[in-house]
Order: sequence, then structure tokens, then C-alpha cells
Amino acid sequence: MPEQQQAWEPLPGWYQDPADGHQQRFWDGSQWTQQVRPAKTRTGMPRALLIIAVLVTAVAVLFGVLELLDRVQERLLRPGLEKTLDEVVLPAELRPVTEYFEGVWGCFDMCPTLTRRYSSPLSTEETHRVVAAELQRLGYQCIRQCGQADESAWVQPGKGQRSPELFLQVSLTTDVDRYAAVHHPKDPSRPVHADLSVQ
Repeated sequence: MPEQQQAWEPLPGWYQDPADGHQQRFWDGSQWTQQVRPAKTRTGMPRALLIIAVLVTAVAVLFGVLELLDRVQERLLRPGLEKTLDEVVLPAELRPVTEYFEGVWGCFDMCPTLTRRYSSPLSTEETHRVVAAELQRLGYQCIRQCGQADESAWVQPGKGQRSPELFLQVSLTTDVDRYAAVHHPKDPSRPVHADLSVQ
């Protein structure tokens, strides 16, 4: 009959004490010794959790920096954009509803846009005609989508390359983009809205 194999014995080392789970006892390879020490407690996070925490923190810091850049950009650029829109004097029947600034930090001096939204009791065509007449009075010329109520673009030719570009979009109140209406109010009591933007 083959010789019976011995039961597997763990290698010598520190293991959880079978009599007290709060400490470790040394196993010499054949028996437990009198040597004990406090059980090691896991301090710190598992590596994957630590990596996730670092990434989440980095993303939060990045968004914080971008938000700060947007605020600096608005503080620096909004006054000049407001001055351009202030020059446009529209009849009292076109009531201002809201004004909002949208900046893009990656294109610091060209992309930021200030928009004023007006509500109008007139038709889209008549509202466009009234605003376009005022822009022409100020020396602006239409350069894109002229004669259309939807996003015509205007510049003052004598001002050089740094001339502000104005965008005029006239639309029915029911057609105002839902996202834009949520973030930038509209006046539901009037049939038409005109957005005049400067960039």
C-alpha cells in the first residue's frame, strides 16, 4: 500500500491567530509559536479606487479652471460687446427679454458672443426689416443670408479686421429652440422673437 501523503502545511510566517482574530501569530512550519503581533490593518484605498479618485479630482480641477477662464473672459470682453449692442436703438415695441453671454475659452477674442433677445408684436418679416434698417443706419452691411430672417450676418466695412460681426435671427416664438428657451427666457405672450448677437 502506498505511503499516505502528509497534509499540506503552510510555510513559516505570520498568519491570523486562530485564537484571536485581532492579532497575528507566527507559524514556524510545524506549529504555532508564542510570538504574536497586532494584525495588519489595510490602510489606504485599493489601487483602482485611488486611480479613480485621482482622475475624478483632475477632471473637477480642469472644469474649475475652465469655469474660471470663462468668468475672466466674460469680465474682460463683455463690456465691449455690450457697447456694440447699445448702439443699436430699436423701437419701443421691440421689448428686450434677456441678455446672455456665451464664451469659448479656446478662442479667446473671436468666439465669445453676447446676445440680446427682443420680443416683437410684428411678423417675422417686419421685425427683420425694422432691425435690419437700424443696422444699415449704423453703417452695417449684410454679408451672409441677406434678406432672410434666419441668421443674417452684418459687419461695418470701415472698421477693419477687428470689426464686430452682428448676427440677426428672427423667429416665431413657438420655434425658439427649447434648449435656448430654457436657459434664455422668451416672452410667450408675443408672436416673434429677435436675437441680436455680437461676436
